[in-house]
Amino acid sequence: MSDDIERALSEAFHGRAATITADRLRHPELRTKRPSRLRRSIIVATGLAVIAGILIAGGYVLSGRNTPATSTGAAYVGSRWELSSVQHDGKRSPVPASYGVDIAFAPGGTIVMSDSVNALSGHYTTAPGGFTTSDMATTLAGYVGTDPVRTQIIEAIDAITFPSATNGTSASSVTVDARVVADQLIITVAGYQLTLDRAGPAADPARPAPTSGATSSTNPGFTSASPA
Repeated sequence: MSDDIERALSEAFHGRAATITADRLRHPELRTKRPSRLRRSIIVATGLAVIAGILIAGGYVLSGRNTPATSTGAAYVGSRWELSSVQHDGKRSPVPASYGVDIAFAPGGTIVMSDSVNALSGHYTTAPGGFTTSDMATTLAGYVGTDPVRTQIIEAIDAITFPSATNGTSASSVTVDARVVADQLIITVAGYQLTLDRAGPAADPARPAPTSGATSSTNPGFTSASPA
């Protein structure tokens, strides 16, 4: 009888032991729990925010590295620009700094230019994709040299200054295409492309007095000249 009881207890203990696993022995608080719906939402939202931040930062870096800042508005206003190259008929020619060719757009609406021989000034207004000049005046030092680059510069500045040099009309103003790319001003007029580098601020200067009887060193009616 005692042997039967001992055998029954032994079998009961062994059966119970078979149902005990390592997970059941672990403290209830340490058992793996499925995250709540709120917690899952927070995790997903955080992950999406991180991914979005990476994409935005990457796009900013790529756009800043590959595409210069371009403006077709009045980004040239208040600055003086020095001519670094002139392009005509598909040929680009560098312009020496010693020529002293520049264009200044004063905040008050005065434009002052140098074509390496003459000083020119007048009024300008901003325009979509460029600017318009009017009421221009010039000094009258003639150029009789043979430097093709200097001649192109004079002709290009004349096209900015005088309507007759641009379209052969008697209009009182000239509108030219201009855009600012980084620290360069690119002007396109009458088949010329002028590239100018930002050189500093521009102030509102006094205009030079025009000389009666002439309009430009290269326009008809010019009567005086000086050696190259």
